[in-house]
Amino acid sequence: REQDRNARVFLPEKFDRLTENIKKDRRLESLPLCIKKVNQAGNEEFLIISGHHRIRAARTAGLTEIFIMVLEEELTRDQMLAKQLAHN
Repeated sequence: REQDRNARVFLPEKFDRLTENIKKDRRLESLPLCIKKVNQAGNEEFLIISGHHRIRAARTAGLTEIFIMVLEEELTRDQMLAKQLAHN
């Protein structure tokens, strides 16, 4: 699941290049960073910390599975933002 706000914005041309590279290579060059949370329905979900564009481009390129890095610890909103900025 994507966060409501992303620290980075891609121009459409840059996103298209990323999508084409992923489509050609059939993989991501760097792994998105996510945290595992339990949602209100009691189901596990992954919240994207860093890699929103990579995940969107992978979906657009037709990938159905990707590797991700997962943090299983609880993070505050400020800690998530710090991780997002550091990872980008």
